[in-house]
Amino acid sequence: MLNVTTDFGIIEFEISKGKMKLKKFAVIMCAAAALIFTGCGEKEAHPEMKIIEYTITEEPLTLDPQIACDSSSEMLIKNLFEGLVREDAEGTAKPGIADSWDVSNDGLEYTFHLAKDTAWSDSSPVTAEDFVFGITRAIDPQTGSENASDLFLIKNAAAFNSGKVSSNELGLYAIDNSTLKITLEYASDNLLHALTLPAAMPCREEFFSKSKGKYGKEPELLITNGPFCIRENYGWDHNKYIYIRRSENYHGANPAISLGVNFTISQQPSDPIAALESEQCDICEIYGSNLSRADEKGLTYEVTSDTLWGICCNTDIKAFKNAKLRVALFGSLNRDELLSDVPDSFVKTSQLVSSKVSFGGIKYRDAAGIFTLEEVQNPSQMYAKALEELDEKGIDLASTYTILSLDDDASSKIVSKMIERWNEVTGCYFNKELLSRSELLARIESGDYDFAVAPLNTAIDSPMEFLSSFRSDSQNNYINLNYPAYDEFIDKAHQATNVNDTIDALKSAESYLIEYGYIFPLYYESRYFAYGKDVSGAIFGSNSETIDFTKVQKQRP
Repeated sequence: MLNVTTDFGIIEFEISKGKMKLKKFAVIMCAAAALIFTGCGEKEAHPEMKIIEYTITEEPLTLDPQIACDSSSEMLIKNLFEGLVREDAEGTAKPGIADSWDVSNDGLEYTFHLAKDTAWSDSSPVTAEDFVFGITRAIDPQTGSENASDLFLIKNAAAFNSGKVSSNELGLYAIDNSTLKITLEYASDNLLHALTLPAAMPCREEFFSKSKGKYGKEPELLITNGPFCIRENYGWDHNKYIYIRRSENYHGANPAISLGVNFTISQQPSDPIAALESEQCDICEIYGSNLSRADEKGLTYEVTSDTLWGICCNTDIKAFKNAKLRVALFGSLNRDELLSDVPDSFVKTSQLVSSKVSFGGIKYRDAAGIFTLEEVQNPSQMYAKALEELDEKGIDLASTYTILSLDDDASSKIVSKMIERWNEVTGCYFNKELLSRSELLARIESGDYDFAVAPLNTAIDSPMEFLSSFRSDSQNNYINLNYPAYDEFIDKAHQATNVNDTIDALKSAESYLIEYGYIFPLYYESRYFAYGKDVSGAIFGSNSETIDFTKVQKQRP
């Protein structure tokens, strides 16, 4: 007996007396034949039989939704799981596992009705209790989820996360197998969006318990409930690829159009336009310098969210822990002069959180107000005082410091102006090092830098998530800030029981980063994703770090 695994199923052969006889097909032959034979000599597209190619730069740390915090993991989870609701291309909540929901008149209670025949990838039913267990687990302080705060608008979630109440007091209740009630701390339009995030995905307690702490680490230690599932055979080769395929057990409102997605784990293509043309990838991020080439090649692309760029310093360096030194340097810069040569598509900003962001139904910027690091009138004098303080502590400055930036014309000009100004203020020597985007990110993430003009934030919809990334214990704290007062601001934001107190705490955190010279915001840059020929349908997350592939299709033969 010989089993041959294909993307269409398992074809089983019987070999006897020197002959091979086809014994059984796991799929209907006409589906496979459609890829080979066409009527009247015309080629047909058959998007339902196509595989989408996409590159992710890192191995997912875990596919456990409740603890996933890296972009690769969140990308896979977006497609392997489905929450109570799912967002369309406009960011509007649409039915997911829940086919309908009711909201109380005061906006504090949501009752979700699960669709019939919803199932896990092992064919077991998805129940309301699976959502209670998954959401509770995300909030549980013993889980240690960095994304717990995404769910703090649920009643008593912040209190449970801080150990003040038990899980029994959470505003979560499975009325029956197909009905879930969620009670909020305060009325908020953000609940439906929060329920699309990884932390709010269902988790079946029985299966999770059997995984013995390794849930989401291997295909056999994971069950999923979304439009895709990991390919049954050779679907995940660590640090090389993850192949997902349309799930036969998914019966919800968002079935996948394509047969599947091949996620290759490698560096992004150095020439994304060439990669799209050669079909090495079907969707790829491109940058401003490539837009004209994309137009010339007839490739379509979408503008997604804005990325905040700013100047940051590595406070792991002892001298940079001195506030006067940081403020003298950043306060000597004139933002308008620095950005006089950047493209018109760059939007100047002095804030860390965009004016587009709402929190708890309130425009964050309107509630928090505007604050900025004022230009210092005598930065050389302030710098001299900083040197005196450093000398008293026996801290010496290096002979030179390096500023990292992208190897493009706009970034190079920004750094040149910084160097000219800082050499004048300090009498020290600063130089620049121009890098590719991947090299720049790698250096910052590893802490191997002095100063950098860098992308700081793509999660423009979540001030809580962004500002929490600078906590002392955060894996994403690339400026290496380690200051108890800042951690207290974030803790207060997480533990607040109403939206106004949360915004007040976040405002304190944001103003601290700016006014004490940890980060100097510069501009927002739009991000662009291009499609290969005859490819369309991606739904980009509000932070552009995740793509929903359910509607992606290839129309080319």
